[in-house]
This record gives sequence, C-alpha cells and structure tokens, in this order.
Amino acid sequence: MNDQSEGKYIIGNVSFDDKIVGFWGEDCADGRYLPSRFNSEAEAQAAISECVAETEQAYKDGYMSSPSSADDFKALDSTDPIITAMILETFPDLAQEGPGASPEDQPSP
Repeated sequence: MNDQSEGKYIIGNVSFDDKIVGFWGEDCADGRYLPSRFNSEAEAQAAISECVAETEQAYKDGYMSSPSSADDFKALDSTDPIITAMILETFPDLAQEGPGASPEDQPSP
C-alpha cells in the first residue's frame, strides 16, 4: 500500500472523451477510503502499466470482456487546485483530516 499522507501524484480514471471520471483509492486499516498516492509521475505510470498488463492477462484468460489500456488512466498532480477539489469530493475522509493536529498530538486528559 502507498503512503496516504505523502506522494504528490494520484491516478485518475479517464473517459473516452478524456474527462476524469474517478480516482484510484484504497481502504485503510482505520476504515477510511483514501486516494492511492505515488511519489513520482514515473511511479504512477508504472502502476498504470502493471494494471493494464493484469487486465490484458485477465482478458486472455476469459475473466474480462475487454482489457484496460493505458489511455484509460492518467497520472495527475494532486496539488493542482482543480484536481484537489475533485479529490476532496471523491474522498470525503480527506476533508476530515484537515490541517488540525492528529490524535497522537492531542494532550492526554
């Protein structure tokens, strides 16, 4: 699993008309659903390539009606304001994180 708090790049699902229609996400141990993050665009591209290869194999094995292609996904800079707004809409758990202190940083009673 990728480090959810770091990593500037995320992967978006792209529609046939080149619009972002979703993002890759992961269930965390604490029950939150957060975006999969990557430290570099190359790392995100490698994950896309691996996914495409897996779907091609699943297609050949008869488990999928059609494989994914690299054009179905795009590595995106999560610091872009438009992408950030889309991420917060898709992953409401991120909005709850906010800039506040983590529970570990809170004083004990």
